[in-house]
Amino acid sequence: MSDSVKPTQVPGESAQISGVDLVLPSVQPPAIPPEPAWMGKDTSSSASPRKLEAIPEQPFQQKTAGETTDLAENASLTYSNDDNEENKLKKSVNLLSVILTIVTLSLTTFLSLSYLNTRKDLKKIDEDITADSLSEEIELPPLPPLPARPDYPARIGDFALSVNGEILSWDEYEKILDYELKQTRIDVNDPTVRVHIKDSLVQRLLIFSKVKELGIVLSKEDLTKAEMSYFGHAISEELRSYPETQKKIETQAYKEKITEKFIRWLDGGFILIEMGGPRVEAVAKKKGVDPKELSMSLIKPYHERAKKGESMKTLIEEIKGDQEFLEVNRTPQSAVFERYTKDSSLDSEWEDPNFYEILFSLLPNETSDIFVLRHPNDKERNIWVDYGYCFIKVEQASKEQIDYFKDWLEAAKSQAQINSNI
Repeated sequence: MSDSVKPTQVPGESAQISGVDLVLPSVQPPAIPPEPAWMGKDTSSSASPRKLEAIPEQPFQQKTAGETTDLAENASLTYSNDDNEENKLKKSVNLLSVILTIVTLSLTTFLSLSYLNTRKDLKKIDEDITADSLSEEIELPPLPPLPARPDYPARIGDFALSVNGEILSWDEYEKILDYELKQTRIDVNDPTVRVHIKDSLVQRLLIFSKVKELGIVLSKEDLTKAEMSYFGHAISEELRSYPETQKKIETQAYKEKITEKFIRWLDGGFILIEMGGPRVEAVAKKKGVDPKELSMSLIKPYHERAKKGESMKTLIEEIKGDQEFLEVNRTPQSAVFERYTKDSSLDSEWEDPNFYEILFSLLPNETSDIFVLRHPNDKERNIWVDYGYCFIKVEQASKEQIDYFKDWLEAAKSQAQINSNI
């Protein structure tokens, strides 16, 4: 290396140092690494090479006008300034990345906490509802535990119960207690329950004794019908196999046969159409008529046909396809009834006593006038509102004068010979 050096312009720099005589310092400079392959080549059309870090050197002395300049420091500052700009850019990018990361984490945390809080709120609402439901259930008196087995009474005499010669043995009575405990799930050791069981057994034996006198015989169809009317649904083969279940079904079937023979019953039907409500009013408005006039015009033709002798079953089947009728009554609120008694009316859904008064005043093949069926719109049933136009036709009726089965039962019981050891 010579005593004077002219630094070569570094590509990309904004200024170059030229025409400056430099004197090498007395300290030996470190070895200069070999030139990279790209140096000396034309790089104007390619990406700029990576800048080399300045090698720190001892300051050179300039022998002009007595001024001393540290060229190495100036060169180092030039490269350092570029590095500072790049570092600032990197720091800015890093800082922005950190800020975005923090914002993302914050947003994620907020959404997660919001979701968890929502789940907690929904869970609390569900728990509150469940707690309310449980509290309502807890308010009900708890059912007493059932005994493990019945307390059989001491056997006195040759039988447990006798009615008109119909005998219930002690073995049968004890099996009945077992059945009621396990199948009906009642406390058969409770004195009140024991009295109820005894009364039902007296009724059963009384009916069995009477059907023998009357010569009543049951068919398979009678038993099937009685099973449905007693239990209200089909029962399992296992339940049907119990002897006590068979006795209950037979008792019900005999009761229905006695009702046909002694209790006043009716066959017939009724037709009802609403005379008010949203559907009636909407149709009436569309046709430009009064709602009550509309309903009356729809039911009147059926009423006239019933009075002329047509059966209620035929008329009610026809209503199911009457589009004008169905436009007012979406579901025909009319029905055919068979073997209808005053005992049946005790559990009926109809609330207007006027319906039953009219029904049981009719003779066979007689049709009532069209009347207004009323229905209560409050639980106390003290506010009555118009419900619909209705008429009833009785097609058959028994000639007996007993209105209730319990009346027949009490009359038969008063003449029965009853011996009880329970």
